[in-house]
Amino acid sequence: MKRKSVGRQTVKLSDSTCRLLDSYALAAQTAGVGLLALAMPAEGKIIYTPVHHTIARHGSFKIDLNHDSIPDFTLQNKSRCRIGLRSLPQSR
Repeated sequence: MKRKSVGRQTVKLSDSTCRLLDSYALAAQTAGVGLLALAMPAEGKIIYTPVHHTIARHGSFKIDLNHDSIPDFTLQNKSRCRIGLRSLPQSR
């Protein structure tokens, strides 16, 4: 959906208003950089546990990533086969 462009008048700002806007922009930029400097660096480590688990037919294997005894993922070995006959319209 297009908006109709509305004719607007350009207004010249006074020098004092321009200085205030410049000061505000500089202060906002400085505050943003300051927040980035205060951010704590993140740390992490990878813990690898070698596991070989065979999932039986129609079976599943639950994975708990954070060791809280609640499975985060479940891998399932499922397959489905559908056999049926469909009647087709007879050609005349």
